[in-house]
Amino acid sequence: RTALGIQLRASTEDFRMSQLVGVKANRVIASAFGITGLLASVVTVLYMLGHGDVRPNVGQGPVLVAFVGGVIGGLGSLPGFFSG
Repeated sequence: RTALGIQLRASTEDFRMSQLVGVKANRVIASAFGITGLLASVVTVLYMLGHGDVRPNVGQGPVLVAFVGGVIGGLGSLPGFFSG
């Protein structure tokens, strides 16, 4: 519901049209990657604090669960992703 969220949805639906109506689509996509990276780093730090040790395969279980949930629920729908 924020301006960035509306611009992001417009950019993902039709990149060229969003540029034509004045959305700086490249900046919006770059900010989405930045937000995603920030959230991933926060989740990783919290997960590692709770888990206790660092190994190369420490995150394989959660990644597998998220992948299966995404495939079953559908990557295009956020409620479908979490219900899968």
